[in-house]
This record gives sequence, C-alpha cells and structure tokens, in this order.
Amino acid sequence: MSEQEFLGGFNTLAIYFDFCADNAERLKANASIYYECLKHLEPDEWQMAVSAVLKERVYNSMPKIAELLNHIYGSPEERAVNAWTLVLEMMNKLGDYPSVRFDDDAIMHAIKALGGWVAVASIDITSDSPMNTAKRKEFISAYLANRNKSFSEFYLRGRDEIQNGLGEFMSLAIISTDGKVKELRGSAAKKLIESKKSPAQLAFNEMVRGVIDAKRIKAN
Repeated sequence: MSEQEFLGGFNTLAIYFDFCADNAERLKANASIYYECLKHLEPDEWQMAVSAVLKERVYNSMPKIAELLNHIYGSPEERAVNAWTLVLEMMNKLGDYPSVRFDDDAIMHAIKALGGWVAVASIDITSDSPMNTAKRKEFISAYLANRNKSFSEFYLRGRDEIQNGLGEFMSLAIISTDGKVKELRGSAAKKLIESKKSPAQLAFNEMVRGVIDAKRIKAN
C-alpha cells in the first residue's frame, strides 16, 4: 500500500474521531507511525479495516493499530488457529520432502518449536487423533508466544535436503499467508538459499568445504 493510499483512510478516521485536530505536527507524526506498521497491507484490506471501524466502533477515540489489524486478520487466537489450518493444508499438499518458508514468521517459530518441518509433516492429521489434538495445542501456544518476533532463519529443511543436501533434486516451497505456494527446485532453490545466508555462515560453509576437500585429497 502506498503512503497516499494509506493517508486517504487515515485522514478519514482522524476526522471522524477528532484525532489531533488541534495539532497538525502530532497528527503527521502519528500518521507516520501508523503507516510504518500498516504499509504491508493491500489497499483493499486497509479500506476494509477503515470501513469496519467506522461502522462498528462504539468508542469515540482513534482506534489503535492492533484493533485495525484485528479487523483484517482476526484476534491473535483466530490467527493462530488459521495458521494451524494452513500448516495442515501444506502438510497434506507438500509432505515432508521439500524445505519450506512460510511468510508468517510466527508459523516458522511454531514449526521449529515442534521439532522442524519433517517432524511436523509426519503428524497424524486425522482431526480426532490424540497427536493432532496435542500438537495443535502446542502449535497455537508457540504461535502466540512468537507472533511479534522475527524468525532469524530463512527457511526450514525438508527430508530431501536433510538426506541429500542442496542438490538438484531438492525443492523449496515458499508459502504465503493466503496459502499460495511458489516452489523452487534444484539450482534455483540453492541459489536463493545461499543468498539468504549471513557472511559468517557462508565463511563457515567454505571452511567446512575446504576441510572435506583436504581430507579427500589426502585419502586419494
């Protein structure tokens, strides 16, 4: 969403709730804060949130950022349940072979807390199975605990990469919050993964590669 698209809705709310009406500088400063936290939204999502607040809010104060987001994504608990549903869908669709990257960092945290993608993808997803019930509860708890934290790793490894490394048969599935999947294979997946590694990690990989090559030469 562009700043201009954002300001249309923000100014509507500011006028309706008489927000900073006597202080233009404070209004501008607050608009910058709101935009920084909301600019990832699509224009239609933003308009939906503004419209919902105008129709439903009973208080006469300017809505907080979290309230505006709740009109789009639901409460944190609802988002956690929706995230678990998305993970179940991807487990059924992808299996445990590809490595995965969910756009929602809280999902990444929760999957790692449950042991990683291979461990999660092997859960019995029958709705009434004891494992599903227990893991669902564990996932939701981890999701809520990490919903405002960034995930330091770019992706989580699947079975193909764990067994065979970054080879031509491995794949990386990038999964959006609305369930769209972009799958990269072989060299394309490897190139993206390598580009996301830190300089320290790349240097370590080169060192390990050098040690392995030295041992191979010595053995021959």
